[in-house]
Amino acid sequence: MEFGLFRFPGAREILGSGFTPVNATIGQSVAFEGYVAHDWKAGQLSPVDLVWRVTDGPALAERHISEFAHLVDAAGRVWSTDADLWGINEPWNSGELMDSPIQLGVRSDAPLGGYWLELGFYDTFSGQPLPVAQDGRPLGTSLRIGPLRVAGAIAAPGVPPLGIFGQNEVALLHVNWQGEDVAIDWQSVEKPRASYTVFVHVVDSQGKVVAQKDTLPRGGSYPTSLWDAGDVVRDTYHVGITPTPGTHLEIGLYTQPDLRRLPLRKPGLPVVEDHLAIAPPT
Repeated sequence: MEFGLFRFPGAREILGSGFTPVNATIGQSVAFEGYVAHDWKAGQLSPVDLVWRVTDGPALAERHISEFAHLVDAAGRVWSTDADLWGINEPWNSGELMDSPIQLGVRSDAPLGGYWLELGFYDTFSGQPLPVAQDGRPLGTSLRIGPLRVAGAIAAPGVPPLGIFGQNEVALLHVNWQGEDVAIDWQSVEKPRASYTVFVHVVDSQGKVVAQKDTLPRGGSYPTSLWDAGDVVRDTYHVGITPTPGTHLEIGLYTQPDLRRLPLRKPGLPVVEDHLAIAPPT
């Protein structure tokens, strides 16, 4: 991890439109204001600017602190190879706005998807972490921001889509219903216009929904709002029921909170539907 510390003379708005505000406090002397994330890619140094404000300069100047920032997935597994920023000691002034420009070393085997940046401070000599709170609510000893997109290796689909949802946005490439899980391969034809919810419904011969799973892709860790054109995303949906004769799947996407389903177009067919029907494996 490469590290530098800069002061900004003005308000945080000088960082421009890429700045994402975050309201959090770290210890009794630092307020985390937000971040500017850039393009992150597996196997490359990926930049992020962490922006924070000194709230109690004299108190902070009396101690040596170290800063950490790690890339983690939804399960908390670390996907960056970064050393901590050890022994930061400055002549702090209350009210100063600070920038920590960091180059995250994203692991080369990090798959395409959404990740979180886990960050915080600790006392350099004792190792005691500084407590973190957000909107007055204690969070423990670290702050997670995200999900944030990391571009990993993208597998070539090699198959034509079964259908395309939205305004030529999301293609459904493949469905595999095994046991109580349904695996789906999606491809972003164009960058999706919004964050869409996936629905996977098991329907019986009478048209009744007997099981279902409605969720954001990858449980919310990689929403469609983070997808870029060309992304191939494999996801698994637990429907809690095994394939049986007379049942089939109905799969689609919808917006929240209006529950409006995206239109579906199948290759070579003029009919527009709102879901894709998939027969169970034989």
